[in-house]
Amino acid sequence: MERPDNFIGVNLSSVSLTVSVRTHPWRVVDPPTSFENSADGFCNLLAWLHKHSHKPDNSVVCMEATGSCQ
Repeated sequence: MERPDNFIGVNLSSVSLTVSVRTHPWRVVDPPTSFENSADGFCNLLAWLHKHSHKPDNSVVCMEATGSCQ
C-alpha cells in the first residue's frame, strides 16, 4: 500500500464533529471545521470531504471521542 495523501482527524462529541485534514509531511490542508453531530451534519461532512477531494482510497481517518466514560 502506498502512503496515503490525507490524514483526516475527527474529534467526536455529543454536539459536534470537528474535522481537520493534514498531509505528509505534516502540513494542514484544511483547518478545523465543525459539523453538527446528527444525520444532517454527517451528510454535510461527507459533502465537505468530497468537495475537497478527500477520498477513501487516498485517506486515513482517525477519530477521538471527547468526554468521559461513565
